[in-house]
Amino acid sequence: MGRLLTLAFLAVLPMLAWGEGYVCVPDMGVGLRYSLGTWQEGRLTPDASMKFVVRRPKEIDGTGVSEAEVIAGALGIPHTKWIVEMPSTRSTVAACPEDFDSGGRLICHRAEGEFRFNKNSLRFLHVYLGAYWDSTSDKESDQPITLAIGKCSPM
Repeated sequence: MGRLLTLAFLAVLPMLAWGEGYVCVPDMGVGLRYSLGTWQEGRLTPDASMKFVVRRPKEIDGTGVSEAEVIAGALGIPHTKWIVEMPSTRSTVAACPEDFDSGGRLICHRAEGEFRFNKNSLRFLHVYLGAYWDSTSDKESDQPITLAIGKCSPM
């Protein structure tokens, strides 16, 4: 009985360390990309690097400064309640100024797009609008414009 209890505790320990949050993985996506001198449409092939993590902001390494304050300065979104990040690039994809609404919906923003998540359906939508409208040049290096959908699971 003691071993079973110990194994159960060890299985739950990673979830306690993470706290409340969600891991979201795209199922499919579409987009536009500048290639060979023209804008072309195409499918987005999701892979492990496209994973998103939705979580509460935390204090940064004992500095007394929170991620929410840094995001407010960088993205202009004050009072950030949740953040969306891509662990593969260690970048913040969006910031959520409000908490989940009564329908379980969370809407997060960034200048180049939006991330929407519903904790009841565990579905998400990520839109990246890229630099097309904000650039005077078309370059192969421009980020693609994408729309991705997928499912999330609690951490």
